[in-house]
Amino acid sequence: MKKFIFLSSFCIICCFNTLVSQTRIHNDSLHISKLIKLQQMVDFADISVKFNKMLVDSRCPKNVMCNRAGEAIVEVLIYRKGKFFKKRKLTIDASGVVIDANNLVYAVEDYKIYGSNLTPYPDTRIETKDEDYRLQIVVQPKSL
Repeated sequence: MKKFIFLSSFCIICCFNTLVSQTRIHNDSLHISKLIKLQQMVDFADISVKFNKMLVDSRCPKNVMCNRAGEAIVEVLIYRKGKFFKKRKLTIDASGVVIDANNLVYAVEDYKIYGSNLTPYPDTRIETKDEDYRLQIVVQPKSL
């Protein structure tokens, strides 16, 4: 009985942690969303984000059955008031789940900036070059 209670408690805690750690990105009038090409920069107030490098794309291609969905890793550069501030690696999960640890680009008191989506999705029938990639950058207000 003790094992059952322990296992049940453990499962509930794990499920709760998973739900709490995910960030929901909504496309509504309060969020700003921009799709940028490799080496392109987008500005939000005094912050600029540049999609600098496509590092890895191990997402399972559309027409293949995989054991693991995989992820893509990109590098973004952050500029404050036009001056280089920080380099950040983002992990874009194939499932579309957005969490601060993987997708948060920058946070200030009023808003957070995320890298939330990467296109095109891999397809074994089509060769994808680095210049084909587009990264979605989303500015999300912290609270209303």
